Amino acid sequence: MTTPAPRASGHPLLALLVVLALLLGGPVAAPPAAAAPPAAPPRPVAPASAWAWPLPHEGGDPAVLRAFEAPAQRWAPGHRGVDLAAPPGTPVLSPVDGTVAFAGLVVDRGVVSVVAAGGLRATLEPVEASVTAGQRVRRGQQVGVLAGEPLHCAPQACLHWGVRAGRDSYRDPLALLLPPEPPVLLPLSGARPVGGGPARAGPLRAGVPRRALSGAARVAPGR
Repeated sequence: MTTPAPRASGHPLLALLVVLALLLGGPVAAPPAAAAPPAAPPRPVAPASAWAWPLPHEGGDPAVLRAFEAPAQRWAPGHRGVDLAAPPGTPVLSPVDGTVAFAGLVVDRGVVSVVAAGGLRATLEPVEASVTAGQRVRRGQQVGVLAGEPLHCAPQACLHWGVRAGRDSYRDPLALLLPPEPPVLLPLSGARPVGGGPARAGPLRAGVPRRALSGAARVAPGR
């Protein structure tokens, strides 16, 4: 006389496995576990700019006393750089990795120029230099201190920071603080961008650009 198989309660699949195990004499196998959901892809990290402020800014971005004003023509008037407020004796830092092209007096003021790998030349004045021509410097490395005389922004002390490509093509230094944007591909017709959203609206104008930095640069009123 055969003993009837015990009744299994719960999940029908588990009951079927129990019956098959009793008939075949093998162990009862647990149902397969559900597969884990796929891991979310890592979020992209925005590339950092190769340029930085030429003044210490742990407490916030330096105040901009006068912004960049591109001249209409290379011989026309304008402001070929930015003026950053700072007291005399403030450490002056290299804004980019590069080579010191000049460190010395130009007429009545000390000037330090650093040439980056891409050819852009950063000029800082008035500076009492602590580096020499030909020296390699890193971004954020001290190259001197802000000189007390002459005052570039008299009666207030400031550091003038200029950047140029070639001989007469000047750039807005504050625009270099922005991280690089992804490329936008245009069709042959040039009508609409492909895969990059709306086309970027030309170069940044003079003044404080749109920036994803700690705080916003402050432009002093009345300048």
